[in-house]
Amino acid sequence: MSDSTSKDNPDRETAADQPQAAKLKELAPLMQLLDQARDVVIAGNTSPLAKVQPPTKLGDFDLLSPIGRGGMGVVYEARQRSLDRIVALKVLPKSQVTLTNREDEVASPTDKNLIQRFHTEARAAARLHHANIVPVFGFGEADGHYFFVMQRIYGRNLDRWISDHVSPDAPDPISDDKIAESLSRFGFQAASGLAYAHAQGILHRDIKPANLLIDEDGMLQIADFGVARIEDAEAYTRTSDVIGTLRYMAPEQLGGEACAQSDVYSLGVTLYEIVTGKPAMDDQSVRQAVLLQKKPSGPIPLSQCKPSLPLDLRTIIEKAMQREQRYRYDNAQSLADDLQNYIEGRPIKARRLGVAEHTIRWVRRNQTVSVLATLLFLALGFTALVSILDQREIRKSFDRAEDAREATGRVALLADVAIESVFDRFSTTADATTIDYDAVDFSAPAVDLKTPELLLKLIQYYDGLTAESFDLIELRLSPAQVRMHLATIHGHLDNHQAAATALEDALSEIGSTDLLMRATILNRLGIAQQMLGENRRSKQSFRDAYQLLLETEVSQVESDPHQEDRRQFELARSELLLARKPRPGMGPHSLPPDDAFNDNPWKPFRASLRPNSPQGRIRPPRNEETEALLSLAIERLGALLKHNEDHVPTMLLLSCTLRNAMRDVLRARQSRHPIDRRLTELADWVQVRLQSKMDQSPQHEQDAIIAYEQVLLLTDFDVFRALPLNVLERALRDSEIALRQADRLVDNYPNVSAYEVLAIHTAFKLATLKTRHFAVNPNDSIDELREVRALIRRALRRQSRLLRRTDQAFGYALWNALFAMRLADMQMAIGDEHSALEDYNQALRSIPIAMLKDIDTSTEPTPDRQRLLLRDQNNPVVLAIGQISQRYAFAAQVQQPGVADKLQQLQQSLEGDDLPTWDDLQQHIQSIVAMSPNELDGRTPIQTP
Repeated sequence: MSDSTSKDNPDRETAADQPQAAKLKELAPLMQLLDQARDVVIAGNTSPLAKVQPPTKLGDFDLLSPIGRGGMGVVYEARQRSLDRIVALKVLPKSQVTLTNREDEVASPTDKNLIQRFHTEARAAARLHHANIVPVFGFGEADGHYFFVMQRIYGRNLDRWISDHVSPDAPDPISDDKIAESLSRFGFQAASGLAYAHAQGILHRDIKPANLLIDEDGMLQIADFGVARIEDAEAYTRTSDVIGTLRYMAPEQLGGEACAQSDVYSLGVTLYEIVTGKPAMDDQSVRQAVLLQKKPSGPIPLSQCKPSLPLDLRTIIEKAMQREQRYRYDNAQSLADDLQNYIEGRPIKARRLGVAEHTIRWVRRNQTVSVLATLLFLALGFTALVSILDQREIRKSFDRAEDAREATGRVALLADVAIESVFDRFSTTADATTIDYDAVDFSAPAVDLKTPELLLKLIQYYDGLTAESFDLIELRLSPAQVRMHLATIHGHLDNHQAAATALEDALSEIGSTDLLMRATILNRLGIAQQMLGENRRSKQSFRDAYQLLLETEVSQVESDPHQEDRRQFELARSELLLARKPRPGMGPHSLPPDDAFNDNPWKPFRASLRPNSPQGRIRPPRNEETEALLSLAIERLGALLKHNEDHVPTMLLLSCTLRNAMRDVLRARQSRHPIDRRLTELADWVQVRLQSKMDQSPQHEQDAIIAYEQVLLLTDFDVFRALPLNVLERALRDSEIALRQADRLVDNYPNVSAYEVLAIHTAFKLATLKTRHFAVNPNDSIDELREVRALIRRALRRQSRLLRRTDQAFGYALWNALFAMRLADMQMAIGDEHSALEDYNQALRSIPIAMLKDIDTSTEPTPDRQRLLLRDQNNPVVLAIGQISQRYAFAAQVQQPGVADKLQQLQQSLEGDDLPTWDDLQQHIQSIVAMSPNELDGRTPIQTP
């Protein structure tokens, strides 16, 4: 403090003579800043940052709009002119002062090193290259403003996520299971990023929800290293500086001694806030405790305010938030490891404090009382010991044989109950085609990638129990049902081969007389085979199931009306499965349509579909057998609804059947053909009933399958064709509604591949429709194209994630290439040629040539496999390479002429009768990909550390 300040306040001089003077003197700068912050708030003043008029340009950057505030400056969305890309620019204003823009934030007590601290942040962040840390590209100075350049993250802060989903007045609340899943995922990502930063010698010192960003894919990234400390920059960011945000600061950090465990504590407090939707500490109580040199009151225990949270997660959070460092996680990596253990279903290393440890802590605080309590405990303990010894003969009188027999039965019962409870949670269907007639829960499963592995071990234990064990209890699940549930879980995670194996095992468990169960399993097996691209085998499974159901004697079910309803339901499912054609992209091996790469969404088409036009009156022809099967299924399901009109599984299967009968929901809704009109009316009636069911539900996330079917009813159409303007506008409205619903499904159930695929293709369809609309309305704002780019980018990111977790998914890979090509096309339309070249490069890298050589030719030669293995002009891979290389060559002519030449050579090699071998094509593409990053246009990049 300055001398003038001391003279004006004689009380502080007097305090210097008191025993606590040393500690108070250390906290004097902090107290002064808190007083200043309070005065600013009371006076209604705004942050000094808000008074500064931001520049419109800084060097190579055009500042577009502010998107946030960090610990030391304002963050703007900016365009870098030289590279024509959008970035985030953090700017330190000329008039920056030490006072920050929030009452609960505390800056360093001195401001003479502010510029150096700003450089420290830039160097700190730029040294970090981790998936969970916002990348920094470089830093510089222009017109007296210091700035550094970061990747623009599209998403929201964690505090906004908490406000939206968990806070008491959240507009879009999520279930407890979803909170636990999000907590573990976000916590693991943040802890992993911190562990990496700590390994580089960098502390963050201001971990809080506002500094954790959630991108569009749900990936967490740590931002704002504005108060970071680098070990080799100690002179400018001293450990003793009290820096951070009060309610997230560890006790040692409040005293000016920050360490890696301080960041762990701050993250623990943040995790507490994710769970409860409220701050763990009250700002005012922390502030008063600091000023009065007292310990702040602790948070409400999670066991009281959030008892539904799994015990392991409560233990992890409580250990991370321990006030004493010796009881806290040693480092961020230990916290990340425990969160990963929880995610993967393994035991965590953290443990709750036992009675002994609680006692030791209590003794330290109450030494006198503890001595008396110990003496009393010893006296009572001696009395109890005598009583216990007197009972030993009673224990020996138990019949050990009977006890062992009952214990064996209990073990079998526990195994059965455990499997049932696990499957109740994880094996709920996500698709109307696999829904059970007796289903009562329409929520999707909270699966993770380790679930099948863990359940296999449980099933092996279940199988190992003796038959005698199960004679003592009544089984809840048959062995076949156990396998069916396991197959469902494998299917959710795109492990369709494992699902098929589990279903084949289930068939072997079924007796020859239980025809209804055998038919149900065969239908499920056919779906798994269809997802594997084995269409011939899947059709045979569907036919076998249908034949079994038709052969089932009426006498076997007529005595039980419920069984007959199940049979009719399964017959309708078989008829639907035999008739339906899989949607493009619905499985790992489903290829894009032939015209996907050739489609030109910029081609205008202004015609209208009028009732009297040929398009309005004529219904495209269809196979008679297909039409007959769908008609039978609709008739059966309608009859079932007549005597049970509120049965949701029947309504869902009917909606799915009607949608398949319409073939293309857009065309059917615009058609005036009597059949189409009737199908549309029925589908709308069913959807009204389903929506009514959702409205009656207290938690809408429990209606995931209904939402899934609603999205399909809005978007199940062919987007790779020009649309009349009136149809296009209807499709745009429907697709925007559908995308919001699909995104919610993915947010709530991130590991269910069916929902991920649905959201991907809904976003891509909406992007394609918006492009077509822009083509017929060229006066639309360029912002429309930026929205399209964001949609395609989102689809590409999700598709890439889907591809990474699925082996040999040549269908997913080719869709990935298509999305990357379309993103590059949009970058060119916007004028971002540099990004376009990167995206065309990614499209070329995504071509699954290596997978072609690994396709098992001994398996069924499905049409898609035949097209892939036949090396000719109609091969989907050849078509994709041709389209991508043509567009890539055009874009690379100026900036990468060498790449353009090689791409033209590649095109020419595909035009001849004698096509190159797959190995030659792969080598040619690899040579192009390898040279592209080095073929820049000579521009000088900004300064990098």
